[in-house]
Amino acid sequence: MNTIQQQPPVGAELTVTNLLKATAYIFSRNMLQYILLSLACILLTLGLQKAFTLSNIPLYLPGADGASGPTNPEGMIRYSTLLTGYLLLSQIMSSVWMVLPAAVITYGVMQRFRGRSFTFGEGLAAVQSRLVPLVWISVAYVIVVTAAGMLFVVPGVVFMLLFMLVVPVCVLERRGFFASFQRSARMISEFPIYLKAFAALGVVYLFVFLSKAIVAQSAPAPDAVMIGVISAVEAVGVALVTVLESVVYFYVLYHLERKNADDVAAGLGLG
Repeated sequence: MNTIQQQPPVGAELTVTNLLKATAYIFSRNMLQYILLSLACILLTLGLQKAFTLSNIPLYLPGADGASGPTNPEGMIRYSTLLTGYLLLSQIMSSVWMVLPAAVITYGVMQRFRGRSFTFGEGLAAVQSRLVPLVWISVAYVIVVTAAGMLFVVPGVVFMLLFMLVVPVCVLERRGFFASFQRSARMISEFPIYLKAFAALGVVYLFVFLSKAIVAQSAPAPDAVMIGVISAVEAVGVALVTVLESVVYFYVLYHLERKNADDVAAGLGLG
């Protein structure tokens, strides 16, 4: 039996410290699996994004008068619109491919909270029916959070937190598109829970940001090597955030409804 008992032990408080401890422990149990799975999907995403490289977008698009350059407002507006669309498309592509590791890692976290190990094949078999709904959910999530963030930073953060449990809800409760978003918002909207989730997520994102900064400031390396290293750091971040989201889900579920991982597994028909 793992040192984390069946999720979470009765009386365990929903605190930032407990969330981070549980995340670190569960991540360490299947670290290599989580990182390699996330890294494979990240590299695939980079390969697809290469096909839509920005080099195909002229620095300045001509305006109606045929002129080009920074003095042409119409050309700059068209360029900015195209660039914004490209960046949004890149985010959507990334979210679609990251559905697989998100779903499998979520299943793995549930099994760890039950004191059980799992394999990639077992996880994939358990979540394969949820991959298509997750694609649509991920696309909608990116559009909503990105659009809110473009209007102002705070709305983007608010929506990101409200919907941070949408993957565990979709995978483990097998809810549909709108029901997954509604359930996530209801679970996380209680003010103390919201603040604790925000703090825990902030710590993880800060760790990932500092790791990337250290790598970027390290000794110069060939582009291919640097891309590989940065992608590996990104994979660690993706896996950590996904584990944290699932940990928050189980702690909040116990806090609100007194249900644990065995109850969730029973709902999935798992022994």
